[in-house]
Amino acid sequence: MTKAMYFLVAILVGCSTAQQAKRSNLRDPSVAQSPDQRAHLAKSRADKAQEDGDRKMVLAKHSQITSQMGLAPQTMSQAPLPSSLPGKVLEVTPDSVISGSFGKMPEGQLYAEITDRYQAHDVWGFELRSKAYLGRFTDSERRDEVVYMKGLMELGDKNYGVALAQFNRVLRDHPNGKKAPSAMFAKGVTYKRMNLVREAKLALIQVLQKYPGSPESMRAKVELKVIK
Repeated sequence: MTKAMYFLVAILVGCSTAQQAKRSNLRDPSVAQSPDQRAHLAKSRADKAQEDGDRKMVLAKHSQITSQMGLAPQTMSQAPLPSSLPGKVLEVTPDSVISGSFGKMPEGQLYAEITDRYQAHDVWGFELRSKAYLGRFTDSERRDEVVYMKGLMELGDKNYGVALAQFNRVLRDHPNGKKAPSAMFAKGVTYKRMNLVREAKLALIQVLQKYPGSPESMRAKVELKVIK
């Protein structure tokens, strides 16, 4: 093999190694290409850790309650549905709803129907309309309100895991939205109803720290005084 051929092989091997390293970096989620990407990756991991922690606490509390009542352990998916839902549960996706009666309804009208179904505690009607709304109006300023109402409905039905997921969704997707203080306060109330005193206090303290002077901060002060 001549020197020229040796030189050509060395170049090809070097290029191949560099391309493999680049592909490896792209596949590795821990390798960020810019400060913004690193910050986004860190936030995504923090959000996932928060949701995983909430899920574990809900499951642990559920297991504790069933054990105290002498019932067999039950997964969250096996829990009975609220009585307001029909016996047969239909999976409703935004696409299927959009093609139905809510597909051409103006935003204002659909939002008004959502609030009406929320006030009537019509779980099924609210679910249909809220999924249609969130599927169609992706840039609406009222999205956080719809998600927050969903969380309150689940909290009222003692579906604490689902409620926490909705409040976390508001805080994750709309951290500067007008419902962020309410969502953080609602997390504290949810933890309190689960008798998770430490977590409730931490959430309420966050309300005071992040949203000072807000109506929720005043309510958080009252809750912190009565929590033992």
